Amino acid sequence: MTTRVDSSAWLGRGWTSLSPVGRCRAALAVVVLVATAGKLALAARTFGTEDVARWMAYARGVAHAGPVGVYRLRFQAVPLFPHHHHHHHTYWLYNHPPLVGYMLLAINAATQRGVWFPLAIRIPAIAADAVTSFLVLELLRTRRSLSEAFAAAALVALSPILLVISGYHGNTDPVFIMLSLLSVYLLVDRRAPGLAGLSIAIALSVKIVPVVIVPTLLVFAIRAGRRVALRFVVSMGAFIALTWAPVVAQVWQPFRHDVLGYGGTSRPRWGLAKLASIIGHPGWVTNHGTTGRYITVLAVTGISAAFVLWRPWLVVEASALALVGLLVLSPAFAMQYLVWAAVPAYFLSFFGATAFNLFGGFLLIEIYNRASGGFPWYHIKLLDNITSAEQAVLLGVWMTLVVVMIAGISRIMRTRRPPATVRTESAAGGSSVARVAKTRLGSYRARPDP
Repeated sequence: MTTRVDSSAWLGRGWTSLSPVGRCRAALAVVVLVATAGKLALAARTFGTEDVARWMAYARGVAHAGPVGVYRLRFQAVPLFPHHHHHHHTYWLYNHPPLVGYMLLAINAATQRGVWFPLAIRIPAIAADAVTSFLVLELLRTRRSLSEAFAAAALVALSPILLVISGYHGNTDPVFIMLSLLSVYLLVDRRAPGLAGLSIAIALSVKIVPVVIVPTLLVFAIRAGRRVALRFVVSMGAFIALTWAPVVAQVWQPFRHDVLGYGGTSRPRWGLAKLASIIGHPGWVTNHGTTGRYITVLAVTGISAAFVLWRPWLVVEASALALVGLLVLSPAFAMQYLVWAAVPAYFLSFFGATAFNLFGGFLLIEIYNRASGGFPWYHIKLLDNITSAEQAVLLGVWMTLVVVMIAGISRIMRTRRPPATVRTESAAGGSSVARVAKTRLGSYRARPDP
């Protein structure tokens, strides 16, 4: 006797047995798989931008001099393709924190086993995007409605900005965004300060940018209690000491100049720098080598940390505000910088973040399509300048982000007290009103009734 199994009925029963949160996670997993497959296909079939060529040179430098000695090397900007010419930059700066050298060692090992380098260098960002989508769901579902949390996470997975930067451009910005969100999640929602400190230390060792959220997390940890702060600081400090100490001790001067002192491109294309160029290039905005950029960093970190000191239950929103605010006020710009705000914006304004991702993604596709000579993309042929129409759209993208930042500040200012109750979903699919337990720092977490 043969028993026929109705797979559709089995799947149906499995789906209905899941809680609403479980269904969202399962549905998001499908979306993430589709998005990841698309990015991997793009990365496997294209060379990417000049950044990929830089990474190839840096990887050869690491193979030759090691993850520390690479800072002593000078990388001449040579044309990768016959029609490439470098009129403006004679040398490429190795301007990456210490952990990146070890990442390049791993990528070199992968290429020695047959993995194509342009694909290998983009895999970390593609993998990070997948994790980021789930972090958005987990962080938002206890702070917004479950439907908004799922929609935001799915839109992050499908973000055209992340598609272009992770799948084609080739840089580490999506990696530090994922690690920054992971640190927030571990510290605030999982109450794992040791792991949170480790995560933010890794993020800082990939790119310096997340330094803007460190004071915010530190204020939260201090208000949580001495043990929490100690575990957060010790784990962060230990990892940074382990990875940064050899570099600081052996190659301090090039590291200070090329990494800590890096000010980005001096061409005004973005935000306040572009507006300043229109009205006559005031030096306080356009001169990237002065203390102006440090004032910008201090402003966004100080305001976000002050918000957490004042209303610690809004630490997630304050951290997002720091990253969004940094990009809004930054005088420097590169296309991959759009990633800095693409995900954090969803913690400040759902519709504003969606508009930013759509407009920014449309602009990236337009610019890269022109620079690649049309579809199908393979490598950038020319990206020295953007057209006046593209510049106008870029200014519109910046203005959209300004609206997001203002909306985020308004949300923080309006939320004068934590909610008295938080609705959570039971395992059976129903809903129950959770008890809200107030911690020592004023942060509120939902704890389901037993």
